Amino acid sequence: MVDGIACLISEEVRYALYDLKRLGIASNDIALTAFPHVGVKNSFLNRLTEEKELETVLIDYLRECLITRQRR
Repeated sequence: MVDGIACLISEEVRYALYDLKRLGIASNDIALTAFPHVGVKNSFLNRLTEEKELETVLIDYLRECLITRQRR
């Protein structure tokens, strides 16, 4: 599968970026910080479930408000 305008697959893009860095044309100055939340009290999945429940309650409430308003 070909990606992007350069028609390179992801592995070729990685090699091209390495070559550019080696030649001093580009540099890898991106810092990435990951905060894993797995297997802990406030894990991502727990927070996602809570947010989904809150969103459902909010949508139900807004629907009830709309019905009440339409009856007036």
